[in-house]
Amino acid sequence: PVLNAAARLVGRASWPGRLYRVAEFPGATPTDGDELVVGELYELGEDAAELLARLDAYEGTPDDYVRVRSAVSCEDREIEAWIYVWKRPTDGLERIESGDFASA
Repeated sequence: PVLNAAARLVGRASWPGRLYRVAEFPGATPTDGDELVVGELYELGEDAAELLARLDAYEGTPDDYVRVRSAVSCEDREIEAWIYVWKRPTDGLERIESGDFASA
């Protein structure tokens, strides 16, 4: 609800990585290969720093995830964006081959 009220959906985006199921949440890790993680890219408004701090708390940063700036592909262009990367081991986690948690 907080994200919906404070952010504007830019579109579907992809990032080079592998996606895993971490209980009921996704966990993405970087890769140099052809694999992609797919998700939504949002533009944050004037309260971006406050919103990111709230998202960090929700995402378990820095315990489970780390927020990093990275290039993502969105609508045939490359955009620098903040992403959350899973920082714990992936052993035993279910891999989401499609890279799209919403369709898994």
